[in-house]
Amino acid sequence: ALCKKLLALAQTDISFLVNFANLYQNSGRNLESLEFTQRILSNSPSLVDEVAANYLTLRGLMRAGGQWQKADSAYQKYENLLGKLIESDSYVPEEHLVNLIS
Repeated sequence: ALCKKLLALAQTDISFLVNFANLYQNSGRNLESLEFTQRILSNSPSLVDEVAANYLTLRGLMRAGGQWQKADSAYQKYENLLGKLIESDSYVPEEHLVNLIS
């Protein structure tokens, strides 16, 4: 209930959405966590945010089980985005490093 109230206050805050996705995944609500990763992606994220959101999508699908085709597709997109990030030589904020090397 507390999470839903916080989410109402921070519907487009990417750091909150990342934390909610992690919270849902860590509590076994893996498919439900994908709602938060989709919100991240729909809020015009930076390339770094997009990589992190795709990692969380992949993690949620893998942990849910029975989602092999979606997980494979998510992995291909994640790998592609990582390549773009490396090629762009973009600055990666410190708080994103954990999400990128996990």
